[in-house]
Amino acid sequence: MDAPRPAAARNTDDWASDRLLFEALAAAAEDCAAFAVDAAGRVTRWNSGAERVLGRAAADVVGRDWACLFDAEDAARGLPAGLLGEAAASGRLERTVWHLRGGGARFSATDVISALRDEDGAVQGFTVACRDHTLRGAPHESFRWLMDMTSVGIVVVDEAGRIILLNKEAARLFGYEPHALLGEAVETLIPPRFHQAHVHHRASYGATPHPRVMGLGLQLYGMRRDGSEFPVEIGLTPLHTERGLLVATTIIDISARNRAEAALVQAQKMEAVGQLTGGVAHDFNNLLTIISGNLQLLQERVGGDAFNLRLVSAAAGAAGRGAELVRGLLAFSRKQVLQPRPVKLGHTTAQLLPLLERTLGENIEVAMIRGKRLWEAMADPAQLESALLNLSVNARDAMPRGGRLTIETANVELDADYAAQEPDVVAGEYVMLAVSDTGTGMTPETLARALEPFFTTKPPGKGSGLGLSMVFGFAKQSGGHLKIYSELGHGTTVKLYLPRTGAPTGARRAAAPAPPYRGGGETILVLEDDRGVAELAVTFLTSLGYRVLQAADGPTALRLLEGDEAIDLLFADLVLAGALSGADVAAEARRRRPALKVLFTSGYPRETIVHDGRLDPGARLLAKPYSREKLALTVRSVLEQGG
Repeated sequence: MDAPRPAAARNTDDWASDRLLFEALAAAAEDCAAFAVDAAGRVTRWNSGAERVLGRAAADVVGRDWACLFDAEDAARGLPAGLLGEAAASGRLERTVWHLRGGGARFSATDVISALRDEDGAVQGFTVACRDHTLRGAPHESFRWLMDMTSVGIVVVDEAGRIILLNKEAARLFGYEPHALLGEAVETLIPPRFHQAHVHHRASYGATPHPRVMGLGLQLYGMRRDGSEFPVEIGLTPLHTERGLLVATTIIDISARNRAEAALVQAQKMEAVGQLTGGVAHDFNNLLTIISGNLQLLQERVGGDAFNLRLVSAAAGAAGRGAELVRGLLAFSRKQVLQPRPVKLGHTTAQLLPLLERTLGENIEVAMIRGKRLWEAMADPAQLESALLNLSVNARDAMPRGGRLTIETANVELDADYAAQEPDVVAGEYVMLAVSDTGTGMTPETLARALEPFFTTKPPGKGSGLGLSMVFGFAKQSGGHLKIYSELGHGTTVKLYLPRTGAPTGARRAAAPAPPYRGGGETILVLEDDRGVAELAVTFLTSLGYRVLQAADGPTALRLLEGDEAIDLLFADLVLAGALSGADVAAEARRRRPALKVLFTSGYPRETIVHDGRLDPGARLLAKPYSREKLALTVRSVLEQGG
């Protein structure tokens, strides 16, 4: 028997010029990358479709191991070599994989790998046709444009739960660059405590023979890149494709809606309590009128009977205190009779200072900050004085060991953006009276109930729980507004807004035009522990053209500052819950990043904060509440001139 004839030696370029290979490369569609690799896995041919789809020039790829087209994790576990091994064994392999584009972004694709053999059947190399699943290319540009124009977040995942497509709004909602999420598990966008349940739900949805559209209404929580959570409403739509079941998810941030609903419920509750207390107060007034009148008649009849006279006097005193409570209830329910007239707040508060100093005691330091060129406010002078006295006494009780009481007056404009966040607030011009203390402050639970009548944290017999309620009722009945800022251990500021004389209060003003001072893509880190205020700031800054990162506490902010990401400005609430204040974070941030610009914000008066040593003189402070225009101007000023 003749010995087998040895196979003719072939150059590695000879097999690559085979008709089969060239036909494969030439037939590649415009949305399909086609390339060839040799038996060792090195790229030998690279067509124009591959340059476009994978974002890599031929010169950057030819001669390199095709593992460079996979991420480090897949390459480390031998996936690229394994795919070629399977293709060599079967002759042809079709598999869904994740590739890397030139910029580092992952994308889902279907690779069809065909083995090329010589005349003796030995594998000399492979052709690879790679089809992109992320809808790149001209036929899909209109679709992508529509996706990116919508205000609803859209995320598409495959059967393995990997994100293969998302629009700009979804990336913005979760705080990522779009390419950073491609190929990641969808659970990346969900708080860890929900991961297991979500994986189970996703698996059961995919196992359903004919899954149906689940319309909007599913309410869950999303998790941003910085770890903060926010409520979302989602809808699921199955997409049956050649590569299997895909699920498109629409995502709407419902934080603002939830806040509005909560504010509406609170307003309705306060209105209902007001109606009840108003009715009760009216009936009690009638009863107290009868009691007081009869006691007066009885006093005249007991004459010189000292014992009976003492009893009648005690009853009359109790009736008088009952009348005071009724007046408080009428004030809260906005049913007291007001006699509003133009009032100069600066003059009124200055006149009351001696009385306040005597009332508050020697261990309370009283300071006054008078705004320049104050407008006249429209209010009942007697009720205004009563409101100031109530707020001051409340502040004194919060400082049992003494402290500082600051009274501030200023002209303020509450704009349409602020009015949209607060129930019953009409945009317009107001005169503000703020009373601040350096006392114990309130917990969030106490703050939520602070305006309810008869709610008090004082010991029995030390307070009626009507002080703040009366001031709230007076503000609302006067066409004004009341806002409380408080942090446990940092004191409290109550801001009373009274309408400016002659200012329109019957209708909201039109929304202000977009501020001229827009951002140029700078990155701002917002440090704010109040979720509603934080979301408003993020919305404002994003609409102004800035890229925004968000932190709810000092440690989270410092972790973000430890990263390599460029941050141009720290916009920090000065008073935070927890051990670190905004000033502490700013000091550490500037130690790490000396060029970082800083802008503080607070609901407390600047002088109060400086006096307490929490803010260096000369630091920039934006007072709450702030308008979008004021925020735009201040941020640009700090970025361009320094903090």
